[in-house]
This record gives sequence, C-alpha cells and structure tokens, in this order.
Amino acid sequence: MKRKRDTIDDYQRSVLQIEERKLDYLINKSKERKSDDEDVNLLFLKSLLPHINMIPQQHMLRFRMRLETLVEEFAYPQSTSGGSDYTRSTNSSYLVSDLQ
Repeated sequence: MKRKRDTIDDYQRSVLQIEERKLDYLINKSKERKSDDEDVNLLFLKSLLPHINMIPQQHMLRFRMRLETLVEEFAYPQSTSGGSDYTRSTNSSYLVSDLQ
C-alpha cells in the first residue's frame, strides 16, 4: 500500500512531466514562428491575401491557374533558345491583363 507522501510525489512528477512537455511544445512553436517570420517570400505572399480575398469566387480558379503558370515560368524557365526575357515578360503582361 502506498503512503500518502508517495502518492503526492507521483502526482508532482506527473505534473512536472506535463509542464515539461508543454514547455517543449511552446519552444518548438516559437522556433517555427521565427523561421516563418524570417522568410520574406512567405511574408510577401501573406501580404497579398487581403487582395486575393477580394477576387470573386467565380474567377478564383482562373487566378490560381495563372498564378501557377507564373511561378512555373520563373521557377523553372525553359532552357530552349526560343524563349527570351522579353517573351516571358510579354506573356506575364498578358496573364495579368487577361484577369481584368
């Protein structure tokens, strides 16, 4: 049979373990937030959200498709000799003007 003191010690250990887990969780969350805050690209995209939210729902699919096209164009440029910076910029202008 456990003594009252042993039961209290077990309870305190249990509470301490829970508090340590909470502290670890909060520390990890804090690190995640700091890494998010340091990513300027993420901050830029978040700054666009109020404007994106103004796009009517019926245009959202077209907007997303065009945005993906732009990302693909700049992230994975074609290495063919047929494309130039001028062509890409002209295509980008077309994509933006076509949204209106």
